[in-house]
Amino acid sequence: LLFNHALPHYWKGWRRLSGSAAFLLIFTLGCLIGSEFAGLASIALLLLMSHVLPYGRQPASWHGSCGYLQSFFSLLVLMVAGLSVWRARSPSLRRSLVLGLALGASLLYRSTLVFFPPLLALFERLLPGRGTARPTWKAQAILCVVPYLFLLPWIWMNWDLHRRFIPLENGEAIPSV
Repeated sequence: LLFNHALPHYWKGWRRLSGSAAFLLIFTLGCLIGSEFAGLASIALLLLMSHVLPYGRQPASWHGSCGYLQSFFSLLVLMVAGLSVWRARSPSLRRSLVLGLALGASLLYRSTLVFFPPLLALFERLLPGRGTARPTWKAQAILCVVPYLFLLPWIWMNWDLHRRFIPLENGEAIPSV
């Protein structure tokens, strides 16, 4: 709502802020996965892709005036990716809670990562660790429960409003013509 009713110069500010956050998050992710070189290579790839992909051709009716719906979700996914790598390096209850909170925030925005927590826990249980510590059952339980707690107010509101169980979006996957 803020960006749909804001003046165009606010959109430029959002682009600068979200772009800066994307560079910071992708650099951090590259550093966590590999090294500072990997972080810089990630930034270079982001710069290359931002000039190659046709961002300006998306319909304003769905993406908003500057694509803020998808750009904000991209930041959430980058944050979840970075926190996933951070947690994998040294799994703990605290790190699982932080990742669970980030996943919960992403679920409030889009349901794309709805199955990620249990799949990650299953992946960690079934595949042997390669020189890294395995998370405890408690850490995995936190990861599998906390994100879905974020949805409880949403479910309650939808029940009160529609008298139906709607845990995620309601018709978002159906494009309006």
